[in-house]
Amino acid sequence: MSSVKFDQLPHPAKIMARMFLNGELIREADLDRPFHAFRKELYFFYGTLMDPATLVKALNLQDPPVLLPARIIGYCCMLWDQYPALLDGPLGATVHGMVYEAQSPEEVEL
Repeated sequence: MSSVKFDQLPHPAKIMARMFLNGELIREADLDRPFHAFRKELYFFYGTLMDPATLVKALNLQDPPVLLPARIIGYCCMLWDQYPALLDGPLGATVHGMVYEAQSPEEVEL
């Protein structure tokens, strides 16, 4: 299955895509402006990044992040030098961590 980039969509499809992504109607004049929709994304943190104070510094946040306990299955954690790294693990192996929902494009770029 191949993916189609937004810029490759035919003109009417771009209008509909923007309407759905923004949740609003778009005037024809707005179509010439660059469009970048942000969608919140979930990120899994393990090791020292499970600590809210560490994440505040790493992501340049103003407030402590809301973290929820999470786990991923099928991976294991091993040290790579002094840092823990996720590796494919045996069937059923579990790594515990925290999940964070990025709130802005700037956080996603970090």
